[in-house]
Amino acid sequence: MRIGALVKDFRNLSLFTCAVTYSLNEMNGATSHLGERPTRVKFQSITPAVLQFPDGQRTPGEVRVVSLSGGLLCLSEPFDKGTAIKLMFLTHSGPVIAGAELLNPVTTCLQPFRFTELPQDDQNRLEATIQSLLNRGTHEQKWIEKYRAAVVETPAEKKKTVSRFLLGAAGLGVVSAISALYFSRQNSTK
Repeated sequence: MRIGALVKDFRNLSLFTCAVTYSLNEMNGATSHLGERPTRVKFQSITPAVLQFPDGQRTPGEVRVVSLSGGLLCLSEPFDKGTAIKLMFLTHSGPVIAGAELLNPVTTCLQPFRFTELPQDDQNRLEATIQSLLNRGTHEQKWIEKYRAAVVETPAEKKKTVSRFLLGAAGLGVVSAISALYFSRQNSTK
């Protein structure tokens, strides 16, 4: 059931793609007419998972990336391609319990999977989680853009900044010159 061979990196994993809605039939192997994949998101925090095998054996893992069609698990050891499991993990929308099939491992600890059975309630929770993660990313991106716009100075603002600096430096120079003259006169009168 377990394999230990090293395999190539999972380089075609895009963390964010355009949002596409898929039915359960499309998730289970059929592709959309555009050939697009379901939206995949990377969890921002550790998302523990439990894999249960048909013989009742359980093993812990971690969900790294998820979509409505499957995802990517971090496991202590890879398992054979085609191994049927029941996957259980907790999202902020609630628990997701689904049937899945393990695919070819991509490293000694990363192994993709595809959902084979995803009940409607679990699919709804998963959709809510994915949408929430996408919205959080959108909100954070808007905040970053707003911050960058506030920090970036326009040429007119740069001229004002330079003018203020030069005016301050000239004022400091005048004050220094007057102070030097004053102290030199004080010393000469003594």
